Amino acid sequence: MPSRTIETYIRNIYLLADQARDQAVTVDEIAASLDLVPSTVTSIVGGLAKAELVTQDDAHRVRLTDKGRELAIGMLRRHRLLEYFLVEILKMDWADVHTEAETLEHAVSDRLLEHLDAFLGEPRFDPHGDPIPTREGHMHHRHMSQLAQLRAGQQAKVAHIADQQPDFLGYVRKLGLLPGTAFTLSKVRSPSGVLTVEVPGRQPQEIGLSAARKIWVES
Repeated sequence: MPSRTIETYIRNIYLLADQARDQAVTVDEIAASLDLVPSTVTSIVGGLAKAELVTQDDAHRVRLTDKGRELAIGMLRRHRLLEYFLVEILKMDWADVHTEAETLEHAVSDRLLEHLDAFLGEPRFDPHGDPIPTREGHMHHRHMSQLAQLRAGQQAKVAHIADQQPDFLGYVRKLGLLPGTAFTLSKVRSPSGVLTVEVPGRQPQEIGLSAARKIWVES
């Protein structure tokens, strides 16, 4: 298997497993995340198992080995540092950088990556609020809650955008709710679930409950 294929699969399995209670994912879930048919994924996962990057149980659920987890965290470090560089230094649109970072992450050497990290000031989080693993593989964690869980009158700061599809990122930018932005939840309309948020210097903005569940905050 090409190295790029291995790296892409392992990173996606890690991200899926991170959301699962038992750190296990199915072939169908992996296929959906990569927009592939399950039969193709089954073949690749078999190769990953032979390389001792994953294991499969009797129910065909896939788990990363320690070796696979180390590779996955390294790929996340590459991807998120590159996204930070593309947005903060090259001033690219944060809705467009995921694809560019996916291309570059397979070509950047470890030496260049460490120079890039130092040049950027060792950032802890990427432009979408995802933690950037350290060189040692440590992941920075924060206590966060969904915007939808706040009470009227509560102040908070945007920490992470869970839905990173370009359309949603464009919507969040239009609202002015970029990571690091402080705001006040001024009104909650029940039972419709429409929330009103106020960002200093901007007009109050209304946001639906489903969208508010995708925006994580620190309060």
